Amino acid sequence: LVDMCFAFLICASYMVISPLILIPGIIYFGTALVIYTYQFTYMHAHKYETGGNIWLRLFQCSIVSVCSSHVALAAVFVAQGSPKLAFLLVPLAIGTYAYGQLLISRHHSPNQDMPIAAAIRVDHTCAALEETLSQKTPFDAEMYVHPVVQTPLPSRQHSRATDRPPPA
Repeated sequence: LVDMCFAFLICASYMVISPLILIPGIIYFGTALVIYTYQFTYMHAHKYETGGNIWLRLFQCSIVSVCSSHVALAAVFVAQGSPKLAFLLVPLAIGTYAYGQLLISRHHSPNQDMPIAAAIRVDHTCAALEETLSQKTPFDAEMYVHPVVQTPLPSRQHSRATDRPPPA
């Protein structure tokens, strides 16, 4: 995650100075997409899920990268002799950071993060409950019928009509 955020920071910072940096950036992120998709699909077996915590961290890294690119661009404007443009970018960096913090505080509550010990405890409780229920009531195939199967389709109505014995 850190190397991808660093590559994003480099691409976002230097694309204003030299737009040709986007070509290696596109190649890097396209290759990373293929490799990480393969790895996450076929190779990694997670012991537990984070409940979407990676997106919060990725969003935070993206906000910091965008703010850093604003500051780097302001430094380039100062070096080129136009400090007025640099001063215009400072509120943009502050506003971007503030908006990112607003979104994080609005869409992420502290109770979303569950410690692994609590998740294991919940799993053991659910397993004990399932075991208790399986001992009390035997499995019946008719206990649950999927809603799609419950509603008769025209082709099913025809086959059901021929499968039934005629009324007496």
